[in-house]
Amino acid sequence: MDTQGNADSPSRGHFILISAVVAITLLGDALLYGVLPAHPQDFAVAVWQVGILLSANRFVRIVTNEIAGRLRHTHRNSGRATVQLIIAALVGTAITAGYAVPWGFGWLLLLRLLWGACWSVLRIGGYMTAIETSTSEDRGRNVGIFQAIVRCGQGGGVLAGGLITDLVGLRSAFVLFALVGVGATAVAGVRLGTGAKLGRGARLGEAGSAKLGRNAEPAESRTASDRGPAGTESRRERLKGVLSLWLIILGVAMSTEMLANLTGAIVADRIAGELPVALGAATLTGFFLGVRSFSTMVMGPLFGYISDQKGRYRTVQAASLLQIVVAAVAVASAGWITPALALLVYLVLGSGLRTAAMAVAADHAANSAGSVEMGRISTVSDIAAAASPVVAFTVYGWAGLVPVGAILSVLLLAALLGAHVRRGGSGEQAANTRTPR
Repeated sequence: MDTQGNADSPSRGHFILISAVVAITLLGDALLYGVLPAHPQDFAVAVWQVGILLSANRFVRIVTNEIAGRLRHTHRNSGRATVQLIIAALVGTAITAGYAVPWGFGWLLLLRLLWGACWSVLRIGGYMTAIETSTSEDRGRNVGIFQAIVRCGQGGGVLAGGLITDLVGLRSAFVLFALVGVGATAVAGVRLGTGAKLGRGARLGEAGSAKLGRNAEPAESRTASDRGPAGTESRRERLKGVLSLWLIILGVAMSTEMLANLTGAIVADRIAGELPVALGAATLTGFFLGVRSFSTMVMGPLFGYISDQKGRYRTVQAASLLQIVVAAVAVASAGWITPALALLVYLVLGSGLRTAAMAVAADHAANSAGSVEMGRISTVSDIAAAASPVVAFTVYGWAGLVPVGAILSVLLLAALLGAHVRRGGSGEQAANTRTPR
């Protein structure tokens, strides 16, 4: 009997607690993104150094994602995987206190690189827990729930962090977040398996692996005779499947991040000045990006559920097509009402599309090398996130918003093509095989 999918089972509690730990570690990171650009002098850094510091953690993950994925894969059948995640969370939350020390650029750069390495362990561990505590019929929902909980940490860091900073000061806010994070993570670590309960994580991983075998035939498990002589076609199909998956992740991640990065510029240039009432561009930008962040709490589980019911690739295709239409309306419409509404819809729908794309990635990881593949998928996502602001502002500055819309359409078509290629194989059927409970 499949008990892993039971919401009342210990495995579901394990998953929720892991997700909460990952979310808590983001409090300090989110606060830094909110205050460093506005107050670089309080950190003893120059304005030109701010961008380097805020992107350093993403670039280091291009290396550390692979290491973290392999490390978790090595210890997947022992409680050490949980211990590694708790250690990364403790270090990550302790780094928050380091942000309060004004030792300048070199110090902050070291902290940002270390945080990036910690986040590799945390993100991969979180996604793999979502995979291991689900079946093929509810994996999308689990991925959506994980993303929603994590987004609460990011949103809370910005909102609560701003309020606390105004009340007690910048440095005290970082120290307070660090104390809360370390304390909560330590308590969670005890609950998750330290001491007498340490072996529980091993049983979870083993049960998850067994369950995956019952509910989805791994694409890589087919024999060479099924696919071609001497396994040549098998290797070709595996490569095609991986490349098409990366196309989905790259297209979805970059298309959603580009317009989000440009939100402030679009609001200032095309919306704020046209309003019948006086509202600052910063206030409007905060509203749009705030709606985007908190919409994940609804759109994540919703799109995860839709992908479970209707199919991963159908969901990606339908949402990508809709995003193309919305992007065209956002960049080509006159006035302020239609562009504003289209921009808001694009940002919110993008949260759901990213969940659907990660559900595809979760199926791929579940049916292949697990955390190793999730590490590589995370690297593709990080490359897209790092490249998005550069491409967005370069094209917008040189040619305006319409060419940006064209690039968004190309990226979304690439994701749609990748979904079509994977759907044409065995992926859709394996990903959506429903098993009676």
